[in-house]
Amino acid sequence: MPQAWAWNRSRAKKIKKYVDIPISILPFEEKFYQNYNLKVYYVGNPLLDHIETFKQSNKNTIKADKPIIAILPGSRLQEIKLLLPIMIKAVKPYENKFQIYVAGLSFIDKNIYLDSGVAPDQLLINQTYELLQNSYAAIVTSGTATLETAIFDVPLVVCYKANWISYLIARMVARVSFISLVNLIYNAEIVKELIQDKCTIEEIQKELDKIIFDTSYREQMLNHFGELKQILGTSGASNKAAEIIINY
Repeated sequence: MPQAWAWNRSRAKKIKKYVDIPISILPFEEKFYQNYNLKVYYVGNPLLDHIETFKQSNKNTIKADKPIIAILPGSRLQEIKLLLPIMIKAVKPYENKFQIYVAGLSFIDKNIYLDSGVAPDQLLINQTYELLQNSYAAIVTSGTATLETAIFDVPLVVCYKANWISYLIARMVARVSFISLVNLIYNAEIVKELIQDKCTIEEIQKELDKIIFDTSYREQMLNHFGELKQILGTSGASNKAAEIIINY
């Protein structure tokens, strides 16, 4: 489904006019489209299936002698260039007690990561789920990865930074209270969002300290993740979508 709830709500009317079977993978979209008298079929989120399939595969090649802090800098080149250097500097004080790994992607030039301060032995290419499976905490660029991290039950801090022109345009256009899927789905800030000028080394460290060392804060976040997964519902999103289409 197009994100009409975020960027252009008039698109909801076009969806109602031209789409016979609106199928959603985000639970809050059902309520949003009710305002336009549009029946939307929420089928669950396929990430639940993907992650469960991964867990059943028992694939685990990551070895670490210390607890892992994962850095997920995103998939967009501009975001990586802006955020990753800050993230790497933020975790420097934790390197004695924690293993730092960065989730890289094969379609991003490896030098982009290395030039941002990532050591070669910290970079894991196309191993995001393996990394999350083994992580104690995470720093994550806003996007689908925030939801994946929560489903893996890894406490996280969300970061986002863009050039100021893009950010100001987005602020004028976007109509959402949060930027991360975790908070949008839960409809409350259960993970800290550090946006634009608040995304600093000091603020990341402050939140990392809380999710790592503050036991009650950490447990509360993990409890929220359990509730989040209940909101997402059961697995089998693709099969449910297929059944709706076949029976239409």
